Amino acid sequence: ALGIVTLLRGSPYHARERCIYLPVDVLAKAGATTESFYSMKMTSELEEAVFDLASRAKIHLEYARDLRDKVPRTAVPCLQSAVIADLYLERLRKHHFDIFSPSLALNQARIRLLTKLQWSHLRKVY
Repeated sequence: ALGIVTLLRGSPYHARERCIYLPVDVLAKAGATTESFYSMKMTSELEEAVFDLASRAKIHLEYARDLRDKVPRTAVPCLQSAVIADLYLERLRKHHFDIFSPSLALNQARIRLLTKLQWSHLRKVY
């Protein structure tokens, strides 16, 4: 999940550099082209590909959380990066899976993230 989210979050930078690290098979299946990615303009095809990847990440997060009772308490801090992934996926959903939306990088998101990380650390959950 974290790998997928990292690729999605880095997409605006990668597109500016004319690099693509999103799985090309997922883009092709949705009908998205590399040129639409490089132009940083969301098309319905690119949105479908991003939705597919975000859905896969969400499934991985849910599976990891289902295993919560089997994770030793001492390992929980290592898994708190799942909170970051979950917050990004939620914000991405609210922005209709537009990975190029400038709103995904706002400072408000950082404040909310830090608050949520501290709360999850206190509760010892991920």
